[in-house]
Amino acid sequence: INRAFPLLAASGVPACQHAKGANGSLQPYRDLWKDMGPAESHVGQYSGTTFTIEAVDFLRSAVHSQPYFLYLAYQNVHMPLQVPAEYERRHADEPNEDRRRYLAMVEFMDESVGNLTGLLLEQYPQSWSRTLLWFLSDNG
Repeated sequence: INRAFPLLAASGVPACQHAKGANGSLQPYRDLWKDMGPAESHVGQYSGTTFTIEAVDFLRSAVHSQPYFLYLAYQNVHMPLQVPAEYERRHADEPNEDRRRYLAMVEFMDESVGNLTGLLLEQYPQSWSRTLLWFLSDNG
């Protein structure tokens, strides 16, 4: 279905995992799609990393003199509690494993949103000055 958007990177499984395939292995599992086909180049990649890469690519290809819309729905901070090990190691002093992962997931998302806003501020200041950024959560 063509919905007039040049890019669609979305999960086909409501509760898909953040890393690897939804089946938990590195075997290709088609729960992430780009445009009208499986996003094979992102299999095994943390979903937040994939979404950030796609958003950066979109922003770099956008015509910044024209209005555009980017809807970016990170899956973190959300179950399952998965995050790249490098982020979890930054919170090694937190003894509670779940809390450590939550902290790491929030840090990952904060860094990713910061990378996107930084890209606009530094490379496309004319777009940033006309940008509405809504940051919402479904977890209260």
